[in-house]
This record gives sequence, structure tokens and C-alpha cells, in this order.
Amino acid sequence: MMMLGLALAMTACKDGGEVPANSGPVDLTIRVGSSEMMRSLPNTGGMTAVTGHKVRYVLEVLDAASKTSIERKANVENLGTATSSFSLSLNPGSYDFLFWADFVTSDDTDLYYDTQDLTDVQILKSGANYLGDHTRDAYCGARLAQAVNSSYTFSALTLTRPFGRIEVAATDFDPAVTAKVPAKAKLTYTSAIPSSYNVSTGTVGSATLASQNFTITLDPPATGGVQTLDLLYDYVLAASAGTSVNFKVELLDGSDAVLSTRNMAGITAQANKRTTLAGDFYSVVTKDFDGSVTISENFSESVNPDTDYMPTSLTASAVTATGMTLTWSAVKDATEYRVEYATNSGFTTGLTVKTGITAKTYALSSLTAGTTYYIRVVAVSAATGFSVVSATATQATAAE
Repeated sequence: MMMLGLALAMTACKDGGEVPANSGPVDLTIRVGSSEMMRSLPNTGGMTAVTGHKVRYVLEVLDAASKTSIERKANVENLGTATSSFSLSLNPGSYDFLFWADFVTSDDTDLYYDTQDLTDVQILKSGANYLGDHTRDAYCGARLAQAVNSSYTFSALTLTRPFGRIEVAATDFDPAVTAKVPAKAKLTYTSAIPSSYNVSTGTVGSATLASQNFTITLDPPATGGVQTLDLLYDYVLAASAGTSVNFKVELLDGSDAVLSTRNMAGITAQANKRTTLAGDFYSVVTKDFDGSVTISENFSESVNPDTDYMPTSLTASAVTATGMTLTWSAVKDATEYRVEYATNSGFTTGLTVKTGITAKTYALSSLTAGTTYYIRVVAVSAATGFSVVSATATQATAAE
């Protein structure tokens, strides 16, 4: 599951002229920019791959005072689609704008989440049908109490995951002790976990799922001495302030016999943060976990990291009044690259997309003199789809 950066912008117009602040309906366009979520993901870390899905963006507008839903819209896009736009017509007033993005199979039919009310998003599946699956990834965000009139503008907004990531590792794995080499790892939640989320407040609801568990197949190294073995990870709906969860992790042999068990109690998961548990799994067969617990901002994959597939070192050279040459680092397994450039950091003004680039360099032409351009690159792979977007490079053309 990868991080999701969404840049949104709103514009207001009516019959080609400016709408007085207190006149009739204001026409708005909300543009959704490039997303790291909008790509396929391989089967990594025991998680089911993202294949044969589409990406859905949901916008719900609430009256800011009464919290009554005014309108709900959804766009369903192909994996890899760069942008998605919503058009609205609202009377001047104060509104809450709530956003949700997730995977679906074909249309706006809810797959993993009931999104008909973004103040109470509900998990629709459970157990093995929900856990251990990349396609349950989701992102959300909110902009509250927005005073909409003809002069209103919507500043950039980054959507983030409503989940906390829990990652478990054994620090005393020894491949030489063959009787203790695990074939599988099983996670069982020993108390109920949240199954609903309020996008408006960034908190979990009262609904829960009980008796949830999943098992993944491991591929531990056969050599190397005593080392740390990454076992599994999972995602739990969690509040920004933290949500306490209880679970146990069991290591199993090829016949599903238990090699060791660690009980984890009172572990804190925080929305869009990573909780890492690392400790011994072999000193005794069963005990309460007593290793280290750390919470960090790093939400990236520990297996097959996104950075392995992200273009880096993007630079511009040979700059003239109407052009420049871009170069970047090669990306593993990339079959081609896509260059995107615009005249604002949100990539909503003058956005141009160049596709089918097979070299790690590209010459931009027909640019405007004395103009600052924002540039980014995406790698494309037959195996993993669209990569994480590169860091944005900024370069001004020369004055005439």
C-alpha cells in the first residue's frame, strides 16, 4: 500500500464572468491530481495483489452547520489514470468537503467499504476476505467549514490513509535451526477491531469486527546466521490520536503446527503511521511480547519498497527560452516513462503529459519564455503498473 498524494483545486465561474459573492449558484470544478494509489501492486509481503480493479474517488458535500449531506459524487477511473474531476453547482454558503478513494471492480458499487455516508464509512468484508489484501487500501481527507462564493478557491489537499500499519519481526531467526524455520505466520486479533471511520473527524466509529485472523506464507532465507525476519504486517482503522489493539502472532510449520506464539496487548495503531514490533520468537514457545514497539511516520512497504520503483535525481539542463532537457535515474523493471509538467505545483494549470518515453531523458519544447515549470516523472512497468511519482523538480525557462 502506497502513500496517496492528491492535489485538488476549485474554480468558480458563470457565463464567462465573475459571479458576485452573494448571487446565485456557484459552479465548481474539483480536480483530483496524480495518485500513487492509482496503480497495480505486486503480491508482496503475503498481501494479495491489485489486479483487475479500478480506482474510485468519492466526494460528499455537507452543510457545515447542520452536517446534512447535500450531494455525493463518485468517479471510477482506470488504474494509472492521472486525474479525475468533479463538477458541482452550490449556492453560496458554508460547506464541508469530504473525500474517499478506494478500489472497486467496475463501477461505483461498494466493494470493501460502504461509502454512502463518509461520516460513517463501514467495512463490508471480514476475516480472510478482508485482511491480507492490497485492494482494501483506501485514502481520505476533509476540508471543513468552507465559505463558498465566487471568490472561493480550494487549496491543495493531500489524502492520507485512515489505517495504522502494524508490522511484526522476529529478531532471533536462525536458518540453521531447521526445526524452527517457519513456513507460515498467522495473525489473530484477540479483541474486536474498529470497522467504521468518520472522514469528517478523523476518528473510528463504534462498530467493530470480532475474531479476525489471516495467515500468510513465508519465504525465509536459508543462510546468513541469526538475523531479523520480517513476519507480516496488517492495517487497522485507527484514529489520529491512536487506537489500542490486541492480537497474537503464531509461527507455523508446513503442517500448521505452532512453533511459537507471541501475545501483543495494548498495541497502539495511529492513522497513517507505522507501528513496528520487533522481538524474540524462539526463546520460549509462548509468552507475552516484550520486544521493542516504535511508531513512526514511515508508512512505506518493508518488502519490495516503493522507492525501488520511483524515478529519482530528476534534473533539468540545457535550458532555453522555449525548452529544456530532463534526465532522471533508471527505474527497476521500467518499460517506459511518463513526464508530466505544469505551471503550478498542484499540476492543475497548463498540465501536459508525455507518454511512451523509453529513455531516461526527454527534451521539452514549445515552452513559454520566463515561466516556471513544475515537472515530475512516473515509471511504467508491466509487472507493477505505475510507480510512485518522482519528487517534483522546478525549473524556469530563460527570458527572451
